[in-house]
Amino acid sequence: KKNRDRMDKKYREVLEDRDRIRAKLKKYRVRRKIFATELKTCRHCLMEFMERENFNWSCRTHTSDFSGEMWWCCGSLGRDAPGCRFTKHIPKDDDEDIEDQDKKDPAE
Repeated sequence: KKNRDRMDKKYREVLEDRDRIRAKLKKYRVRRKIFATELKTCRHCLMEFMERENFNWSCRTHTSDFSGEMWWCCGSLGRDAPGCRFTKHIPKDDDEDIEDQDKKDPAE
């Protein structure tokens, strides 16, 4: 009988632990969904951003084409040179993401 009482007590403790862990997981899932829905991709610079952190100087792009050595718009050297035009990020639409994936992976 003592053994059974001890096992019942352990069983209740395990159930309480399970319920606490489930509650924590539920809270984390809600947080993750909020974060995931806030994260967007910029149409111009392709960086991920959150709308609440999107300012007039957040997106840096060039206004002209790269000539192989420099950007025609500002004279910056190298393809990786920071952009000369400052704007807010403009989010990509979900349809654009699907089209981009289709262009990259035509075999799939």
